[in-house]
Amino acid sequence: MPQTNIETALLAFKYLAEGHKASSFDNYINLLTDDYTFYAPAGAFRGKNVGKQKAIEFYNAIMAAKADFIFSEPIRVTAKDDTVVIEFTDEGTIMGSPYFNRIAASFDIKDGKVYGYREYFGDIDSDAMNKMQA
Repeated sequence: MPQTNIETALLAFKYLAEGHKASSFDNYINLLTDDYTFYAPAGAFRGKNVGKQKAIEFYNAIMAAKADFIFSEPIRVTAKDDTVVIEFTDEGTIMGSPYFNRIAASFDIKDGKVYGYREYFGDIDSDAMNKMQA
């Protein structure tokens, strides 16, 4: 079990990366609090989403869109209080179309669980993201 907020965030990041390759986000979902809040930058889930069940729906939509991503190793990790930000790139395909992005992902951690997540995109084709979550 992770001991620090950074270790928990890095484990969550690892589980997200694995989820995109294995088509199962169960390990990530198991790290979430029941009142988990996440903000999606595009698509049907754009904006604030609350609850573990909403996260399950979101990741089911990603799997249904055949989003096949490979995450880079973290480029930068910063932390303050209960928030850890991990910067990375991901690339692959969404519904068969090429995809590349540079992302800053913010994880809010409490008692070894993720209670919040925000994702900030760099240069991305927002139309591709909107298709994925339609």
